[in-house]
Amino acid sequence: MENSATNVSLMPLIVLKFIQPVDPLTANKTTVILSTKPTLEKTPQDKQLSSILAIEYITTSNGNTVFSFTPQNTLLPNTKYYVFLTNGITFTSGKSLMPTSINFTTGNFDVVQPTVNMLNPTNGSTNVSRSIIIQLQFNESVQNVDNRTVILHTGSHTGSEVAIGAITAGK
Repeated sequence: MENSATNVSLMPLIVLKFIQPVDPLTANKTTVILSTKPTLEKTPQDKQLSSILAIEYITTSNGNTVFSFTPQNTLLPNTKYYVFLTNGITFTSGKSLMPTSINFTTGNFDVVQPTVNMLNPTNGSTNVSRSIIIQLQFNESVQNVDNRTVILHTGSHTGSEVAIGAITAGK
């Protein structure tokens, strides 16, 4: 990803490219730091740097010039993150990396799936008219609702599929 990238995934693969090989033992969770704050300095309120986020293992490729990692947990939407590279990272030549950082901002991704909060007739109803209009109401606005995404079965979810004549969007 480029520095200052926007609309980044909530579970991004962060790839760091170096112009010369890095000692892989020095690019680790203490020298590659993911944070929500633009600085690694502790404030008087900080007992620890609570803004630091755990990262998964760091992998190396391309002759130790490319290092990749993902956050251990899903990131928050619409949030700016910083990746700090400390001078604890050394090149195979023995020189230390000059401390640097990059940043990116996650996109506005809805990670909560919509749920049905009203169904008419209710689940398990009996003696239902064959001409009833079945109604579904979701907890949020939904898209792509059609006879491929809403499937009606006889008896239970393992029963035969029933053809749906039409689906109409409501309020």
